[in-house]
Amino acid sequence: MKITRKKIIIVIAVLLVAGFAVSRFFGKKTPTLQTAEARRADLVSEVSATGKVEASENLNLAFEKSGKVALVSATVGKKVSVGAVLAFLDQKNELAALTSARGSLAAAQANFDKVLAGASSEEVAVAQSSLDAAKAALVAVQNQQAVLVLNALAAFNNSTPAAIPKTSNISSVTAEVSGTYTGSAQGIYKLTAYDTGLGPFVNVTGLESADFQVRSNAPTALGTHGLFVEFSSTAVQASDVWEIEIPNTKASNYVTNYNTYQAALQTQASAISSAQSAVDSAQASLNLKKAQARPADLAAAKAQLLSAQGGVQSAQAALEASLLRAPFAGTVTKVDIQRGQIISVNTAAISLISENKFEIKAFIPEADIARLKLGQEASVILDAYSSDVKFSAKVIKISPGETLIDGVSTYQTTFAFENPDERIRSGMTANLDILTDKREGIIIIPARAVFAKESAKFVKVMNPDQTVAEVEVKTGLRGSDGNIEITEGLSEGQKVLLSNSN
Repeated sequence: MKITRKKIIIVIAVLLVAGFAVSRFFGKKTPTLQTAEARRADLVSEVSATGKVEASENLNLAFEKSGKVALVSATVGKKVSVGAVLAFLDQKNELAALTSARGSLAAAQANFDKVLAGASSEEVAVAQSSLDAAKAALVAVQNQQAVLVLNALAAFNNSTPAAIPKTSNISSVTAEVSGTYTGSAQGIYKLTAYDTGLGPFVNVTGLESADFQVRSNAPTALGTHGLFVEFSSTAVQASDVWEIEIPNTKASNYVTNYNTYQAALQTQASAISSAQSAVDSAQASLNLKKAQARPADLAAAKAQLLSAQGGVQSAQAALEASLLRAPFAGTVTKVDIQRGQIISVNTAAISLISENKFEIKAFIPEADIARLKLGQEASVILDAYSSDVKFSAKVIKISPGETLIDGVSTYQTTFAFENPDERIRSGMTANLDILTDKREGIIIIPARAVFAKESAKFVKVMNPDQTVAEVEVKTGLRGSDGNIEITEGLSEGQKVLLSNSN
């Protein structure tokens, strides 16, 4: 029988269909369902990042003033302690100004102490002696001036005394006055003649009182004040009267003696006033020496002291400005000055990095930055060492401003190593795992077992009878290991289907 080409094609097609059917029938396998058991465990959430190690303090130091460099003690690689002098400028003027300021302060302090303590016993004794001398001088002036005034008064009162007869006298008998008036009172002696039958007598009234027989051959005392009277004749008539005025205002020397007396009184007042002023001044000085410091004096002395202290502080600041000190303990990395060089203010002179204090600067993407907080711990692996060499660090600073890297917003975050380690070097690459959250003893399942439906989250639970049921759950923390926290909907030990199960 002749087999045509058409028949051959038909047979091949039938065989292919039959082979495919057999393959489908005998090759079909039972679906494999992948499950995971809800278990209780600890869960952590981490953010991974890469950064660079830098010295926590890295400064270019400069002088605060310009001047001539006097000494440079720093050398590259030298380790220095905080406050160490690395270099200083010529200080002749600053040292002189400081010495002068300290002298002013010492003087102000001494004055304040003196005002506060008051006068010494020696000063009080000197002031008392001055007062005693002033008082003695006052007494001497008073006595001296009293004598001078009395002498002037006596001369004034003795301005040529004269017995003036009354115009009504019957006789022409005159009376002559002699002697020196020693009394201090001023007034009139009135002499009145009268007859007793034994001869003429005179009755004295006024400044003094007396009675005596009229005599023409000898002076008769008018009383006890030194004046005498002698009549030109005894032929006086009863009722004749003579008056003696003390002082005699009609005497030719009356005005002169009056002026002399008034001058003596003025001199006395001036001299006594001057002496009294000296006493008052000495008394005030003594009182001041004995008295405690007045608040006003103490405040003034305190102000002077504060001003002097400010002067010393200013001079010290000027001296300190000529020094270049290490602001922290570290290592000198550069020295750009030399002795004798004239350097300008704020010109970089010496560079310094901190000793065993390093940080890591890393840029965290915006997708993760919200999970970072200050104080979070980080595990650090440095590329220079194997992965089993780990260091600990903490987040100490998160920059508020973004930095664009390849069009992605990142935020510079600074980590501080918790413990100093000599193996850490500036410039090393650091790989960080930052612990952002942690739960202990919670129920977890693989995150891929959870799916969303109608604004809720579900898992497929494998029941003991091998049936599958959808169960709504609530989730919590998503861990870095692919697991997720289940807060509601599952119990420990339940099995859930994974999303890639066939």
